[in-house]
Amino acid sequence: MRRYQKFIVLIIGFFLIQPAYANESKASYADLLDKGLNRWQNADFSDALDYYGDALKKAKTNSEKSKARLYRGITFYQMALWDSAIDELQKALKLDQAQKGYIHYYMGVAYYGKRFKKEAIHHLDLALKDNLSPGLNEKAKIFLKRTKDLQVKKFNLFSALGFGYNNNVPLDRITGESSDTTVKEDVGTGISAMLKPTYTLRAFKRSTFTIDNTLYGFRYFNPTHRKFDVWSYSLVTALNSPWTLGNTGVKFKLPFEYGMVHSGRTKGETVYGKRVLEQVSNKYTFNPSMHLIYSPSYDIKLDATLGFHDYKSGLGGTTGRDGAMYGLGLEEGFHFWKMDWAAGYHLNLFNADGINYDLEQHQFTFKTGFPFWYKTRASLSAELIRSKYPEHQNARRDFYQGYGITLVKIFPNLVGCSINSMLKRNTATPSTTSYNDVVINTQLFYNF
Repeated sequence: MRRYQKFIVLIIGFFLIQPAYANESKASYADLLDKGLNRWQNADFSDALDYYGDALKKAKTNSEKSKARLYRGITFYQMALWDSAIDELQKALKLDQAQKGYIHYYMGVAYYGKRFKKEAIHHLDLALKDNLSPGLNEKAKIFLKRTKDLQVKKFNLFSALGFGYNNNVPLDRITGESSDTTVKEDVGTGISAMLKPTYTLRAFKRSTFTIDNTLYGFRYFNPTHRKFDVWSYSLVTALNSPWTLGNTGVKFKLPFEYGMVHSGRTKGETVYGKRVLEQVSNKYTFNPSMHLIYSPSYDIKLDATLGFHDYKSGLGGTTGRDGAMYGLGLEEGFHFWKMDWAAGYHLNLFNADGINYDLEQHQFTFKTGFPFWYKTRASLSAELIRSKYPEHQNARRDFYQGYGITLVKIFPNLVGCSINSMLKRNTATPSTTSYNDVVINTQLFYNF
């Protein structure tokens, strides 16, 4: 009987909401614009876009269509979706020139938001030649001055120096993934350094192409930990392309990464000759993603992973770990109360040459960031990973938990500092791969 009751409630609800939809469908072009403006004034941008879109369908003249497009463009601008705003404003300008001053103004500030200096100056100049309202005219002059003073950098260099503590050095990622035996806990401290030069190029339309290089090193103070030192290099090239899908801003990213990792040498290990470093692995990864921005308070990221790991013998671990990796992921983001929240799930598969390293992994993540005391930014993270080695000789199962907290302070001269602490715990079957690990890192960084 309960099933029928639920069905009856759904039917009644359907008929109750029909008049509301009917009333909306009968609303005039002017009524829909007014409702959209009301939602816009209340910062309900998603509903405003819906009303302006409905008004666009009701529009009969190019002038009416242009006005609806203009309002949609302004709304996208308020949402900081610069490319979606520019798309709508360009369409508005083609339909009608009556409000070209306002259209050029918002196109100019949208290009300013993208840091496209030449286009921003062009449209703001055109806006000032038209009859804008006194208030908007003054804003256009201010933005034009800001734009002319804007220093657009194609090249950026991030640098950092740090100090690190690890209460379980042998569980470093380089060897931890390859070990199936119990390791003795061993505390270690060391220093880290990172250089990350980035070059950004303009691509077709309003897309950009970025080239990231990251050089990272961590060296332990204790000479007996030398083989756990980390020296890595990665090169990431990515095409970043913005689109608009209905009322949704879409950002596509197509990155390809090459990564190389070396470990250090413990003094006296002559078996490896006189080389200072031992190569651990090469990694090749293609990781396309799509970022859907529905509103300033909600977005979704979808991504896929296709790659190959080439592990070296010796200090890098046993042979048989080479293989292909595949992955699919979803992350939802929420933004309110000056806080950012994100929750995600990733499915990762690794098909190795040696069956003991075939892997099926379910990864759950949670992150939040918020303003903290003394104008710092705090972030909390949690990561839960269930790993299954389906063909492992000991039927290995791992449950990893990672919890982190980070505090960042950035000063006006682009100097910043941060402190990060991580608690890692792995519960495994067999228990020989279980461990607890605490890592603390501090950094002083500068952005050139």
